[in-house]
This record gives sequence, structure tokens and C-alpha cells, in this order.
Amino acid sequence: MIDLHTSSSQEVFDYILDGIRKQGGPSIKSDGLSSACMYRGDNGRKCAVGLCIPDELYIPTMEGLTLTELWDDKEEIHEDLHAGIHKHTPLLCALQHAHDYSFKQAYQDIDFFSLFENACENTALLFDLQYKAPRHVD
Repeated sequence: MIDLHTSSSQEVFDYILDGIRKQGGPSIKSDGLSSACMYRGDNGRKCAVGLCIPDELYIPTMEGLTLTELWDDKEEIHEDLHAGIHKHTPLLCALQHAHDYSFKQAYQDIDFFSLFENACENTALLFDLQYKAPRHVD
């Protein structure tokens, strides 16, 4: 688990990008009729921000709140998590948007990753970070 207090923006970016790649797709909950992005989703997946929320600090009432709403609700989240989110709010918002937008535009996990990788590459440029394309194993 990454420590948002001590981590650089590059470390946060790399951690989230690697985490989404390793879990194999977006973090969603589906009821059979519709699907929505979640901090904690089906199959143990986590969204970009969800990856940075330790299990012991996660509470289900966080779901449905944007990062900004979560940060504004100081009563809802642990003090340490609040301070870490504050340090990286713009980057975390951009990565949350990359995750959620890519899911909403995609119809299959492969489409999700194409969109998500492109969004992360653009986020890296915006925040002056290094983007490393995924390694393809033949």
C-alpha cells in the first residue's frame, strides 16, 4: 500500500497505473442491468483512488462520492487519509477521471485499457510525469 504522505507524484502515478494493469480491468459493481465505478468493486478490484485507500480505512459510505466530495467530508474519512489525499488531490482527481471515463466509454476490458492507457499518458504530460507503456509479453 502506498503512503500518500511520503510518496512523490511520480510514485503515486506509477502505483495506480501498475495496480489497474495488474487487476485486469476497472473497478465496478454490476447488478445485471447497470454498472457503476466503485472505490471497491467486483472481483476485488479497486479504482485509481481506491488503490490508495487502505482496507482498514475504507468504509462503504465512501461509494458514490467523488474524490473532492470525499475530501470535503472530513467526518467521513480518517485524518491520515484526508491529509494524503489533500497532498495529491489534482493528480488523484485526474486518475479517477481517467478510470471512470475509460470505463464509461468502453464495452470490453480491452477497450477500457486502450482508453485508460491513453488517458494516463495524457495525465503524465499534464503533471510532468514519466509514463511507461505496458510491457507486452509474447
